[in-house]
Amino acid sequence: MTTVVITGAGVVGLATALLLARRGHEVLVLDRDGPPPDGTPDDDALRWDRPGVPHAGHAHGFLARCVRVLREDAPDVLDALAARGASAIPVPFGPGLEADAALLSRRLVFEGALRRVAEAEAGVEVRPHVDVRGLVTTGDGAPPTVRGVRTRDGEVVPADLVVDCSGRRSQAPRWLDAIGAASPAEEHHSCEVVYVTRSYRVRADREPPGSPVPTLLWLPYGVLLFFGGDNGTFALGGALSRHDPHARALVDGPTFERVVGAVPPLAEWLEVSEPLTDVRLMGGLANRRRSLVVDGAPVVDGFLLLGDASIYTNATFGQGISLGLWQAQRLAHVADRIGADGDGLVTEVEGWSDRTLGPRFALQAAIDAQRTRAWRDGIAGAPLPEPEGDWRILAALGALGQEDEAAAAAAARIMHLLSEPAAELADPALGGRVEDLLASGHRFGGQHGPLPRARFETLVR
Repeated sequence: MTTVVITGAGVVGLATALLLARRGHEVLVLDRDGPPPDGTPDDDALRWDRPGVPHAGHAHGFLARCVRVLREDAPDVLDALAARGASAIPVPFGPGLEADAALLSRRLVFEGALRRVAEAEAGVEVRPHVDVRGLVTTGDGAPPTVRGVRTRDGEVVPADLVVDCSGRRSQAPRWLDAIGAASPAEEHHSCEVVYVTRSYRVRADREPPGSPVPTLLWLPYGVLLFFGGDNGTFALGGALSRHDPHARALVDGPTFERVVGAVPPLAEWLEVSEPLTDVRLMGGLANRRRSLVVDGAPVVDGFLLLGDASIYTNATFGQGISLGLWQAQRLAHVADRIGADGDGLVTEVEGWSDRTLGPRFALQAAIDAQRTRAWRDGIAGAPLPEPEGDWRILAALGALGQEDEAAAAAAARIMHLLSEPAAELADPALGGRVEDLLASGHRFGGQHGPLPRARFETLVR
């Protein structure tokens, strides 16, 4: 049995604790914030103060990969989520994948259910209101060996392994520098995106106008979105370039509703609902990958990065939580190495992350680089651009999927982290249809979307 300290009690930190404890480890989770309030799912979503998770109130996607991790290693969490009103949404992924599904829930309802299961697990302690300020090492070896953390109050908390699940604001580079470790490798791409979200509930005297499946509507200058949630709730929102002079105008409630109400698929939901929150804004988004292995060697032992502290992606594809839970599952499955073989655990987890999650990071970064350029042009009235590279392949699968069930299933498997584009295109029949469509000169861009720029600007003004 080994002792693990986890910094950060968000979804990834809690899932890591639960999965490790179920393999016989003692886990202490240190949370800067407080616990969820007692009460209803609305209390979790609307009353839980989570300054350490600034995106907690925004729309979230829980992809099939996230649900699969829980189904395989923590099915009782899915039961707890269902009891709190979250709902599974079947997705036609194809033969053999009928058990896979997406999940609809508000972020804090999901996190609250997971936290309660984790706190009830033997071997897990979640300690609130603890601010970790640095790492503690033993000996003077190279690389340094971490054996605990130091809190703001000066307390030293010992551990065989420290796992940083503190999210995109992780202070890992500063902590590593303070103990004399080399800097982690880092790849960083700014997305130049501002997100706005508002939560709603369908009124008791009205019926939902359609399926609550998440919907993204692409515009030349941004995106509008709908995400279903738990207990009749949903979120409407959008993303614009931070260079857009009207981006922050959408924080005003009436302005926000004029814009989303001008698009029929969103207007139908707006008409039958009442708002639960103000419009929330979030910026400073990026795609960033940090690795503790540099030039083939770990920079530290006894310390790992998971979730957004390791791989942080722009939220457009809603894959952040799923990537983090997948990473937590991998750590749990190799956790018998903790304290047993030097730097082997760091090398194993980072290598797996590069092989398995690295392609997803690269795809998101490449698409966002194109989107950043396109949205700047869209502000001036340019139409949707022609996608390039892997984005063009995904667009082709989406176009074929409108009439081709096999193509639609392949696209769904890719978007839900159940397979990779290369694996799907290796099927000669599907790959051939994609190649034929791309060779035909089919245009994926050139349109102005459901809300042309001139109309958007009129609504904002």
